[in-house]
Amino acid sequence: MQTDDESLLVLTNSIVMLGHVAISLKDTHKTTASVLHFLQQRVGKMPPVLDCLIVDQLACIVISQCETTVYEEILKMFSIFTIDASSSFYSNAPTQNTFRHISGAVVNALGNIATHIKGEELMNDLLVRLLELFVQLGLEGKRAAEKSPATIKASASAGNLGTLLPVIALLMRRMPQMGNVKPRLHKLFRDFFLYCIVFGFTSAESKNGLWPVEWYESVREIASKSPLLLCKTSLRSEFRELQYTSALRSDAVSPVSYT
Repeated sequence: MQTDDESLLVLTNSIVMLGHVAISLKDTHKTTASVLHFLQQRVGKMPPVLDCLIVDQLACIVISQCETTVYEEILKMFSIFTIDASSSFYSNAPTQNTFRHISGAVVNALGNIATHIKGEELMNDLLVRLLELFVQLGLEGKRAAEKSPATIKASASAGNLGTLLPVIALLMRRMPQMGNVKPRLHKLFRDFFLYCIVFGFTSAESKNGLWPVEWYESVREIASKSPLLLCKTSLRSEFRELQYTSALRSDAVSPVSYT
C-alpha cells in the first residue's frame, strides 16, 4: 500500500514526465495538445504543490516554441487563473474552487516565459497579453471599489498589479525601444501608466517602503522603452483626465500587505 508521500512522488514524476513528452515530441501531431488537455483537466483538482508544478510545466511547454494553438491556450489559462485569484480576494464566497493558491506560480511562470521566449512576433504578442492582463486586474479592482467603497481600498488590488511589473520589465528589457506602434498597444501602455500613477508605482516614495523597490525600478525600465512616453501627448494631462473619470483615486491607496 502506498503512503501519501509515495503517491505524491508518483504524481510529481508523472507530471514532469508529461511535460518532457510534450516538449520532446512537440513536432509529433497532437502530442503536445493531448498533454495540455490532460493537465488542464487536473489543475485545480490536485494538491497545491502539484498545481504549481503543472503551471511550471505549462510554462516550459510555451518556452519550447510549441504550436500556436497550444501557446494561446496556455496563456489564456494563465490569464484566467490570475483574474480568478484576484476576484476571489474581493469575494465573501468560499474560495476553495478558485486558483488563488497558484497565483504566485503563474506570475513566476510568466516571468520565465518573458525571459526565455524567442522571436519578435511572439515577444510582441506576449507584451500585449501582459498589458491586457495588467489593465484587466486594474478594472477588477475598480469594480470592487465601486461595489463596496466603504470596505475595499483600491490599494488592495495594487498587489495583484504590482507582481506583474517585473514580468513586463523582463520582457521589455529584451525588446528594442518602441516608436510607432499600433493604436491598440499605444492605448494599453496609456492605461498601464495611468494605473501605475494612481497606485503610486511611479512615485519616489515607492523606494521608501510603500511598495517593493523592484516594482518602482520595473516601472522605470518599462518607461524607458514605452512608446507612450515618446509621443507628444502629455502623460500629466492623461493623469488629470483619470482623476475626474476613474473610481480609483490616489487618495484611496494606502500601504497594505502585498503578499
